Amino acid sequence: VEIFRNIQGVVSIDESHLLCHHGQVYTYPNLSDKLWKKYQYAHKFVEVMKSRTAKIVLITDKARCKLMENSPNADFQVCFPDGVTLMLSKLKVTL
Repeated sequence: VEIFRNIQGVVSIDESHLLCHHGQVYTYPNLSDKLWKKYQYAHKFVEVMKSRTAKIVLITDKARCKLMENSPNADFQVCFPDGVTLMLSKLKVTL
């Protein structure tokens, strides 16, 4: 994790920080409690996005099937033309 602040002390979001060395570098095992919480929120967000992003889509006249990005136990969704949706998740099955 690298945190860069500009001269005014505001966290930098542009790439100009690549030209200077005014940032702080934290390694994964040495994150402070404050940064650890932010890391956990970011990790959870990425996992949610993976579970909603289709990796493989198969479309037929009988159903639309989606295998999501959140492997190794990826979610699987089947949408039928009559409106029924089947969602298989590592936590639950929804019909």
